[in-house]
Amino acid sequence: GFPRMSARLAIATVVTGTMAACCRAALAVLAVGCLLPTSCDGARFPSVPPESNCAVRQLAHRFADKLLGNRFPTDVSRAVVDALNLEEACQSHGTVDATASSPNYKRRNNTHQPQNQPQDRGRDQSALPSDAVFVDYARGKDSSAGTLSAPLKTIAAGVLKARRTASHIVVLRNGTHFLDEGTVQLGAADSGLNIRAYPGEQPWVSGGVALGPLAWDKVQGARHPDTFSADLSTSLTPAQLNDVHSLRLWDERCVASRYPNANPERDMFPTGYISEAKSWLPPKTYDHPTQVDVAAVSRADMVGSSQWKTYQGGIGGPCSIYDPPFSMWCYGAKTTGLAPGGVVLPGTVGFGNWSDPIGDGAEVFVWRPAHWNNWMFDIQSFDRQQGQVTFDRGGFQGARANAKGAEFFVSHVREELDAPNEFFLDRKARRLYFVANTTGASGASAGSTPPSRGFVATLHRTLFNINATTQAPAHNISLVGIGLRDARATYLDPHGVPSGGDWGLQRTGAVMIEGGVDVSVRDCVFERNDGNAVSVNGFNRDVVISGNEIRWTGDSAIALWGRTDELSDGGIHGADGSKGLHPDGTTIVGNVIHELGMFEKQSSMMFQAKSCRTNVSQNVFFNGPRAGINFNDGYCGGHTVYNNLVFNTCRESGDHGPFNSWDRQPYAMSPGAVPVPDVTTIAHNMVFGDYEGIKALDHDDGSSFYDDHHNVIYLGWLQKTFEPSPGAKKTHDSLLLFGISSVLTEHSGEKNATYAEHFYNNTVTMLSGSYGVFDCSKPELTVLRNNTIYISVNATFSAKCEDSKTTLKSLSQMQQHGLELGSTLTVGLPSDNHLIALAESLLLL
Repeated sequence: GFPRMSARLAIATVVTGTMAACCRAALAVLAVGCLLPTSCDGARFPSVPPESNCAVRQLAHRFADKLLGNRFPTDVSRAVVDALNLEEACQSHGTVDATASSPNYKRRNNTHQPQNQPQDRGRDQSALPSDAVFVDYARGKDSSAGTLSAPLKTIAAGVLKARRTASHIVVLRNGTHFLDEGTVQLGAADSGLNIRAYPGEQPWVSGGVALGPLAWDKVQGARHPDTFSADLSTSLTPAQLNDVHSLRLWDERCVASRYPNANPERDMFPTGYISEAKSWLPPKTYDHPTQVDVAAVSRADMVGSSQWKTYQGGIGGPCSIYDPPFSMWCYGAKTTGLAPGGVVLPGTVGFGNWSDPIGDGAEVFVWRPAHWNNWMFDIQSFDRQQGQVTFDRGGFQGARANAKGAEFFVSHVREELDAPNEFFLDRKARRLYFVANTTGASGASAGSTPPSRGFVATLHRTLFNINATTQAPAHNISLVGIGLRDARATYLDPHGVPSGGDWGLQRTGAVMIEGGVDVSVRDCVFERNDGNAVSVNGFNRDVVISGNEIRWTGDSAIALWGRTDELSDGGIHGADGSKGLHPDGTTIVGNVIHELGMFEKQSSMMFQAKSCRTNVSQNVFFNGPRAGINFNDGYCGGHTVYNNLVFNTCRESGDHGPFNSWDRQPYAMSPGAVPVPDVTTIAHNMVFGDYEGIKALDHDDGSSFYDDHHNVIYLGWLQKTFEPSPGAKKTHDSLLLFGISSVLTEHSGEKNATYAEHFYNNTVTMLSGSYGVFDCSKPELTVLRNNTIYISVNATFSAKCEDSKTTLKSLSQMQQHGLELGSTLTVGLPSDNHLIALAESLLLL
């Protein structure tokens, strides 16, 4: 198996430092996120032949081109090329496709214009109906008729008028639409509503407030010579001033003043983190939680182990920090909080100069040890003499407890305003402080005053809230072809524990959907929203999220989270999924999602909990801090993950895979039913096990009933289970390209052949590492057969018998134990051409 976290973090620290340096150099020219350069790739995976690495990355690019088609602008294709690092990886070992190397990608200039100019993006270009309602924020008036020549100003007014039309169409014209009336609220009365872009235009809906014109004053004696301040009295009301959180300039993120300095869009861990605290304050103490143990809901497939067999949890106590105050992780006599109570800052932090971090609204961002998630905290008290910071609100951004933190940084501190593009908001004085970026794309010289216009403060957490009930759902509401940006950060808003996984999550997003039937979000662009992009909660049926680009997101891109009753009657109904209050039949198809987890690192391109029959197909997911796809539980299962490209994940976290699943809490989908999820199929995908995503398709604790087939895995494990997982997982007809650690891992502990693991008809190429770990005396529990195995001439074949603690040094020795019958082992790897041709067939190219 993989080395333990201490060794893994040591590797990550060395490699990521190189990686961050490569990223900073690349991003000076290309604002497309951190990528995996060849030099860093060589450090992380030293034995992959460069020409093979090039061939695999070119294959990934061709696959991406197939998935993207012509539905996205050239800058999206360019971002994929840069993230795959094709030009550097292949400069000495082949040629990059002409389309890949075309210099079409341009950084946005300092004008208030969208980066993505429309290129159809699959949107309907047909003639608009005569009763369509037109909205133009720049030219319209809400007293107008809402026609093409006399548009309305606000979307809210457009929605009200569209309710009275036959077509129910609201057309947004080009430019930025600010939400003067607040979040656009849609419900059952808006069934059939279509809010769409005018053909050939790209309107943007912003959750911010435009500031200005701002009159800037030079701040004398500031830590940075280009520090300016401006009065906000005429730009923001007192209520807005208390709630705005972040800042944009010409649609780009500005950075809240912080120590150490870093830009979350440009820098990755360890850049911008204090490596070690002087000490951590102990967690807070709580009353004992109410124990929940629903023995009646018991898994038949969990044989020989009580772990994860029944539905368990705790209400209150340390889990009082969650909403609702319930978690599986509060089961047992726990009174100790789930996160440290504060931190004593090391002497390297200049905290002696901090005048009022509490009044400043300072926040502390802390990695949990092992990098499973990060926590955020407000400050309750600050002892300047000792450098002791006591935490207040926070610590609920993950579910797994630890009394200590790891690396951390502090933000929103006045005295740490010392780097270009940083800001500090003085709410008491109603002033904005900003360090001008005198080396930016505008070519401004040193001492140049910031622009009077172009600043936007993020205010609204949600731009569109589609909310209805199970009894009276909202039908056929669609958002088509619009841009959505500048939603406010929500990482310190209430979080809950969705189910038995490791996550803490908030039920908010730039678009929120609950009580929807046939609701769709299509061909939209989500950019720089500081929370989740799309949040689908509770009862929903057949929601479609398709053809969107979601980028530079603060937390997760798409999150699905159903509801069960975790509190009443002592929580005994938490295991009852029969009420149907969950997303069912959600389709997530044809999206491009990249650059996420700017703030919350336990984030994914697609996350789900308590959801049924989700279809995740033909998406391109890359550049994220943790898993690309995360299934938090088994619930009712029946999902499909088909023909996706997932790479550059787990870039800042550990002990994970690009796809991750858990199933630690069983659910009954009808009264008295035995919890057995329908089989989930994962097929025809290409997954990179790069960065810390070496576990690839990571079926972790309790995961069961998966059929993984015809997948192409680069560098990672091909099948993973974790004892005492029940099994019932199949991996077959797949290809492992250049395995470097292990092929099958932790395959021991199964007890019943009815739920055996199956691994067959796969092609495996190994550069190094162990083949796997098995119960060799029980081959009926791990059925290995008819696989084609190749190992490098420099590698040694080995496998381990967990039951006898012996090492098997040949395939014939495995076959003597009844394992790998019908399989072959060849020393020497096939040609790249042979492997790429096989991969192409599996990916349906």
